[in-house]
Amino acid sequence: MQGMIAEYERAKIAERHRRGKLHGAKRGSVNVLSGAPYGYRYIRRQLDGTPARYVIELPQAATVRAIFQWVGMERLSIGEVVRRLTESGTVTASGKPYWDRSVVWGILRNPAYMGRAAFGKTQSREHLQVRVRAQRHSADVPKKPHSTTRTDRQDWIEIHSKHIGGGGSPHARSGWE
Repeated sequence: MQGMIAEYERAKIAERHRRGKLHGAKRGSVNVLSGAPYGYRYIRRQLDGTPARYVIELPQAATVRAIFQWVGMERLSIGEVVRRLTESGTVTASGKPYWDRSVVWGILRNPAYMGRAAFGKTQSREHLQVRVRAQRHSADVPKKPHSTTRTDRQDWIEIHSKHIGGGGSPHARSGWE
C-alpha cells in the first residue's frame, strides 16, 4: 500500500515540477534552463530579488565568435573548426583539450548565441522502436525506459538573454548587448 502511495506522490511531484518549469519559461526566467551554454556563466537569483541571468564569459565568447566566423564567413567545415580549436589549445567547457564535432555542431545550432535561449528543445518519450537485436557495443536492455527526442522549433519557448553573436539576427554583428 505504501508503495502505491509513494508512486502516486512521485508522479504528482514530477508533474508539479514540470508545470512550474513551463510557467517559469513562459515568464522568461532562465532558472528553468538546464545550464549555461559554452561562453556564458549562470548567475543565481539574488537575495535582493535580482532575477537569475546569464553573464557572458569573454574568453569563451571569443571562441564562440571565432567558430561562427569560421563557419559563416570563411565557410570552413566543422571538422576543420575542430582541428583549429584543438591546435590552438582552446579547452572545452568541461576542460578537455580536444573538441568533438558534435560540440561545435551544438554551438552552431543553439539559439542562445543569438540572444534567444530556448526551453523545451527536447522531449522525453517512451522508446520509439523495439529493436530486433541489441545495438553494437550496448546492453541488451536499455538503461533508461525512455528516449530523448528533439521537438519542433515552433514548440520551443524562447527566453531572451544577452547574445554572443554570430549569425541569424541582424544585431548579432553589432557587438555585445
